[in-house]
Amino acid sequence: MTLKELEPLSKTEKQIISRLKTEEEQVGAILNRRAYLRENSEYTSSLRKDLARARFACHNEKETVTMPILTQEDY
Repeated sequence: MTLKELEPLSKTEKQIISRLKTEEEQVGAILNRRAYLRENSEYTSSLRKDLARARFACHNEKETVTMPILTQEDY
């Protein structure tokens, strides 16, 4: 397999290519990286969900804190 067959390349893969000397090493590193990402896609998607949940937690908290509190006088 050659680098032409692996295109399009991501920015990270282009950096890998610039650091390694031979095309054989470059292709092997890119294939290993893609296999690793494919195997761990479920784990990374769960991390992204947790990150999104944490990012908007302050907004959700604000809504619950500012809810009106009913007292006996309100009835």
